[in-house]
Amino acid sequence: MNFARPLVLLLLAAIPVWWWQRARRLAHVPGTRMSDLRPFTLASGREWLTRVPPGLRSACLAAWILAAAGPRIGAGKAEVRSEGISIVLALDVSSSMLSLDFAPSNRLDVAKQTAIDFVRARTSDRIGLVTFAGQALTQVPITTDYAVLEAAIAETRVGALEDGTAIGTAIATAANRLRRAPGKSKVIVLLTDGENNKGTVDPRTAAQAAADCATRRCPWRSTSRCSPTSPTPRAGGSSGPSIRNRCARCSRRSTGSKRAPCSR
Repeated sequence: MNFARPLVLLLLAAIPVWWWQRARRLAHVPGTRMSDLRPFTLASGREWLTRVPPGLRSACLAAWILAAAGPRIGAGKAEVRSEGISIVLALDVSSSMLSLDFAPSNRLDVAKQTAIDFVRARTSDRIGLVTFAGQALTQVPITTDYAVLEAAIAETRVGALEDGTAIGTAIATAANRLRRAPGKSKVIVLLTDGENNKGTVDPRTAAQAAADCATRRCPWRSTSRCSPTSPTPRAGGSSGPSIRNRCARCSRRSTGSKRAPCSR
């Protein structure tokens, strides 16, 4: 144990000095002559009671001095440095997310639990939350307060936004949040169950804007009926690879490097 202000302990020396002065003062108090001392012999066994009040005062003063000195246990210092990345979770809250593909849970419940598990696995990353349907809305700015982020994910509900699936708007909103985020590594995690069918921003345009910001996009499809290699319909009736199957290619194209595919 050590003390933050050890010089304050010098005040403890004033306590015995006060007791010494008190004893000298009581010794010079003039006495009274009595012809019969028998009444005082009965109270002689209670002389210690007269010392209780000053003793308590001394103990309280000593405790106050010790507290003022700042006792400390374990004064070792450890400096820990960690480098995290900036991540934005874009969560689809359209009405199609209420489908019971994972009965008794729906797609939104599974997506929310996946997002919460993802957040709990982070230690020093900065994470934000964007929800989208027919439009996109930032629910939680990029933060390291994971408790607030988990609460916001758990409270996400369908119906708060205009219905639809505006994937392009969601990517653009998430990329805008990451534009001024610190760090070189920036990732958008897209959790959706459908193709873009709403919004004024084309997903390809939003993806190119995200690529200009060196942002990786890692989509995750919330449905149990499509396989990673099965074709899914695109806007306009054409077909193409599923969102899950495009994750590795879009991640490499966004960063311009040969990184490994993002894990899901």
